[in-house]
Amino acid sequence: MEFLEFLDRYLKHFPEATPEQVNKAFQISKSNEFDKKQKLNPLFESIYNIVKSQKDQLLEMQQDQQKNNVIEHNEELAVIEKKILYVRKSYKNLYDQLKKKSGCGLKKFLITGTSGIGKSCFLVYVLMQLLCEDVVVIFQPLDACGTYNDFEFLLNLTTTWYLADGKTSPELVYETTVVSLSLNGIAKKDFQEFDKRHPIQYYMDP
Repeated sequence: MEFLEFLDRYLKHFPEATPEQVNKAFQISKSNEFDKKQKLNPLFESIYNIVKSQKDQLLEMQQDQQKNNVIEHNEELAVIEKKILYVRKSYKNLYDQLKKKSGCGLKKFLITGTSGIGKSCFLVYVLMQLLCEDVVVIFQPLDACGTYNDFEFLLNLTTTWYLADGKTSPELVYETTVVSLSLNGIAKKDFQEFDKRHPIQYYMDP
């Protein structure tokens, strides 16, 4: 892709981007190394395909907060490594709270609870809903392969959401950050730097 074509597309999505951010984004988009890293976890493509094929249903699902739902796909989904995502009513309510508080300028959130309670599933649901709204999302799973520098130009944009699953030391960035971490994880020393940002904490019940 030529630079002028890239510039036109990029500014449509990120009108606030500086010339330096645009140049860096263009360089990374041309990098074979970046392309390889993007392909290391094909399970995220399954999530993209769900959003692409079921966008209207997902948006309607979020509106109906009185019942639980199931999202199914013919391939495994990233992070949970299952073909079915069970969406609890509490996920929908919590997602609304994150959106409202983020819209009021609050940027740091922590989702915690005991291990296996559904924190990662919730974060995958957040990812799907944000993609339905055409929001740029950086999702960092526990086994992430990329580096901060790969996505720095996106992490510095105010419209980006950064979701970190199981990370005791998430990147300290400006944009909206949602960290899902167990009670044992938040007790670790590595988590103290993020905790100093006074994230709004939500405890996920069984």
